[in-house]
Amino acid sequence: MHRTNFDTIGAAKPANRGPKLRTTIDGQEKFCTRCDEWWPADIEFFFSDPGGVGGLFYCCKACFAEYKLARRGGGRESTATEPVIVEGRA
Repeated sequence: MHRTNFDTIGAAKPANRGPKLRTTIDGQEKFCTRCDEWWPADIEFFFSDPGGVGGLFYCCKACFAEYKLARRGGGRESTATEPVIVEGRA
C-alpha cells in the first residue's frame, strides 16, 4: 500500500477534514497536517507547492525536517573513532 502522508504503519491519525487556511488578526495561517498546529501561511514556515492549499506544502518545514531525519536513520554518524588533528590548525 502506498502512503501519501508521513504516518507510520499502525499509528494512523484521524483525518483532518476541516479548513487548512484561516485568517486571524495577525494574518493568514495554514494548518500543518503533521503536527496539527496553525502556523503563519508563508515560506518561512512552509515550502512552496503550487498544487497545495494556499500555494504551500501540506506540512510545516519543521515537520518535514523531522521526517527526513527519521527516514535517513537519525542522521549521519561519524565513522571516525577519535578526533582527527591536522597540523598547523588551532
